Amino acid sequence: DVEPNEQQLKDLQGFMETEQQKAVIQAAINKLTETCFDKCVTKPGAKLDSSEASCISNCAGRYLDSSLRVRGILAHSSRAQLSPVRLLLM
Repeated sequence: DVEPNEQQLKDLQGFMETEQQKAVIQAAINKLTETCFDKCVTKPGAKLDSSEASCISNCAGRYLDSSLRVRGILAHSSRAQLSPVRLLLM
């Protein structure tokens, strides 16, 4: 058996981290798509009408803003050792 060297282990770790980040991004895109489509498209057809397109655009913007806000709160809470709920109440 050949043991991997330190560089190979670092390369593998980097690859795994990249793949994990891709999976997280893909899951977020899937959730955003599902959430906004379900909210905005009442009668699926060949094309989105202008109100559906506008709704999806607004929904996606709000979803991304909310996600960034929550991530910021969670990052801050982990640094400050405070619960996210407590931070929201501040």
